[in-house]
Amino acid sequence: FTLKNSARALIRVGRVKTPTLALIYKRYKEHMEFKPKDYYVIVNENKGISFFLQNKGLDDKFLDEENRIIDKAYAEKLQADTTKKKSYIKDIIIDKKQIPPPMPFALSSLQKYMSSKYGWSAQKTLDTLQSLYEKKLTTYPRTDCEYLPEEQFQDAKIILERLKDVGIDIQGTDTKRRHRAWDNSKLTAHHGIMPTKDTSNAGTMNDNEKLLYQEIANRYVNLFREPYVYNQI
Repeated sequence: FTLKNSARALIRVGRVKTPTLALIYKRYKEHMEFKPKDYYVIVNENKGISFFLQNKGLDDKFLDEENRIIDKAYAEKLQADTTKKKSYIKDIIIDKKQIPPPMPFALSSLQKYMSSKYGWSAQKTLDTLQSLYEKKLTTYPRTDCEYLPEEQFQDAKIILERLKDVGIDIQGTDTKRRHRAWDNSKLTAHHGIMPTKDTSNAGTMNDNEKLLYQEIANRYVNLFREPYVYNQI
């Protein structure tokens, strides 16, 4: 490829690099060819509450393919027609929703989490995680998988007790509660990052190791807690 290049610039190719570069180029091309266009949203205020006009039922000729208003005159007319008009609540729909505890960490998700919450670099997270692994406090660090082996589910009671012994809060946990994280069909070469049963070296952790261990342990403990339940109104 280098020889065929008229500029004789060094060109590196490979089964990982080439398709990755193609993805980057495709996204770059989309960005360069993007043409912005204005659209309008009708919002009315009443006693501190914002009411957004739904575009359902509006004239299609003033809407784009994403059902957004693109005609300014039409938008202004709608605004005038709906401002300071008497209105009433026709219906209230309340749906009970729930969010399950998050999945265990993979290396990339842990690095992203520590960067967002504490400003850690990816390398700092990896180095600290490697140290915890060498002290047998956490499992293998360089994993791209968030799932856990089903056979390790039976170790939960022991691990939670060991975590409690080193100061991790395990209140509200139930070892009979089975999170979707335990799934052998989703495993790759290495499973998600989790604390081990061995806490004998917990007393040797420095401040960074303690912080990272706490986050990994909390993520594991939460697998045995109830999902977050809320009403969507």
